[in-house]
Amino acid sequence: MGNDKRPEEPPVYTRVEVLYEELQDDSVTQHEGEPQAEKEECINRRVLVPKAFYTSFYTGIGALYPYLPMYFKQLHLSPNQTGMLIGSRPLIQFLATPVWGVIADRFCKGKVILLMSVLGWLLSNALLALAPDTRHTIVCEYDPLSDDERMPLRRQLTPYKTFTSKAVTWSRNHSRNMSIQDHGNLPRPWALQLMDEPVTSLHDNVTAENHVFTYLFVVTVVGTLVSAPTHVMADTATLTTLEGQLHKYGGIRLWGSLGWGIGGFSVGAAVSNNHQSRCNGEVVIDYLPCFYVYIVAMATALICATQFQYNADSGAESCNRQGIMAALQVLRCPQHCCVLVIAFYCGSATGFIETFLFWYLHELGGDQLLYSVVNGTNCAAEVLVFMITDRLITRLGQVTIIYLALACYALRFVYFYCLTSPWWVLPAEILQGITTAAFWAACVSYIGLHPGASHTLQGILNAMYMGLGFAAGGFFGGVVVHLVGLPDAFLVFGAASLVLLVIFVTLNHVTKRR
Repeated sequence: MGNDKRPEEPPVYTRVEVLYEELQDDSVTQHEGEPQAEKEECINRRVLVPKAFYTSFYTGIGALYPYLPMYFKQLHLSPNQTGMLIGSRPLIQFLATPVWGVIADRFCKGKVILLMSVLGWLLSNALLALAPDTRHTIVCEYDPLSDDERMPLRRQLTPYKTFTSKAVTWSRNHSRNMSIQDHGNLPRPWALQLMDEPVTSLHDNVTAENHVFTYLFVVTVVGTLVSAPTHVMADTATLTTLEGQLHKYGGIRLWGSLGWGIGGFSVGAAVSNNHQSRCNGEVVIDYLPCFYVYIVAMATALICATQFQYNADSGAESCNRQGIMAALQVLRCPQHCCVLVIAFYCGSATGFIETFLFWYLHELGGDQLLYSVVNGTNCAAEVLVFMITDRLITRLGQVTIIYLALACYALRFVYFYCLTSPWWVLPAEILQGITTAAFWAACVSYIGLHPGASHTLQGILNAMYMGLGFAAGGFFGGVVVHLVGLPDAFLVFGAASLVLLVIFVTLNHVTKRR
């Protein structure tokens, strides 16, 4: 046992060397993390500009755009005319945006085009407030219920002795009030059909309304041609700012939804009591505060746009012929083509809702306060869903979310059809988070999973949803309303949602079996 040797302990210097190596590894790890942390901090500072831009830009749009259909209706435009004004904007954007993109790529003037387009937004929509309401001055020229006036007749009248209504009164000076449109109580304002000049004034009314529509249409077309590339240029600048961390785009775009809700709710609540009654009994809302807030917010967005940083050599602003060919290869897949068709339809459905929902609620007795609450509900729903879209897509998948969005569209439209009280629309507006935020996030991630074709495919997706889709919702929605009426038009869109859902489910099922 005396010969047993104890195991030798490692020398002290070995422990020191091991400790030194561990400390050195920790130091290297810390130094490697420092540049990444600094990069994160730098990006966080730089994204303040796009956050401020999206907030102010969509605050202006939320303050004005939800109320434009009601503003046009107050100018006595027909549903077809309103649909043309609302629907022409996305159609022009669909046609003009690629042209502006080619110009930006060819001359590397992305920032200049962005500033010009935001200025176009500011001026074109501000000019809409200058549309003359000529019907007000003509109709209210005479009102016998409030004033007694003497008006000489311009032709001889046959003194009939027999009348079927008490609406005709005689006096010694042979003056009378008469309506040849109806019998019983006279309408307000009463129609002077027996005189030549009032008939001419009614013709002047129709002519004046046509002039108002022509003015609004010209301003809309020219303004949209200039402002079309704003979204694409702003998104490109934002993605350049993120320096490859594209997953953070949703967190920045979230501020746009907040801005929309702030503008729509605050301005709608402010103008809810800002109304007056005309002499013919019509209640008129003063929408000028909407235009004032829009001008201030869009001017702020223009200032923020001057701070964007563009990289002329970035992939987002370079020509990619390979991406175009790769996109054509991807579009040969029936599922991807079906997703684009669904994006077109959902854009049409959204455009129809944005154009005619407030019109419908107004006919049911809704007021400005309700419209602002609807905007606030939509904003809250979109923000909450945007915050969990990553987890929804991970657990359910893009295709399942598209199924869910189509089902929610059908449910919303049927619910609108069954409405009897305007305030009961609020429960259906909670589904806006699924039909807009979740659907759009699912489509973007589904289409964008293909290397070499992501930018081209995203451009096609935007064109189908925000371009052709929104335009069709305004144009064809106005036609459907004209043919079947507004309540039944909601039912038509609801049936279309179910049919498209069945087609998409069947196509995916057949594709999986193959």
